[in-house]
Amino acid sequence: MNQGSALHNNRLALHLHVSNLSSSTLGAMCDYTKNYYVYTSCLDPGAHFFRTSIDGSKKNACPKGPHERYIMIAGQCPLCG
Repeated sequence: MNQGSALHNNRLALHLHVSNLSSSTLGAMCDYTKNYYVYTSCLDPGAHFFRTSIDGSKKNACPKGPHERYIMIAGQCPLCG
């Protein structure tokens, strides 16, 4: 076996190991998130978000879902000036 195929086999084994961990050991991943869109210049993103959206579904949600995700958009926050 050459070095290239040995490296490929190691990567494949690692990928399979991680896939098995996430599906069997750790259970299903929660994909239920509430997205808050904020401008990169904002000083108070928790209060000055300009839009929200939901990703995922309640079907695969954990008890703590929806999780918060802040998505930064280039621009000037009109409230921070």
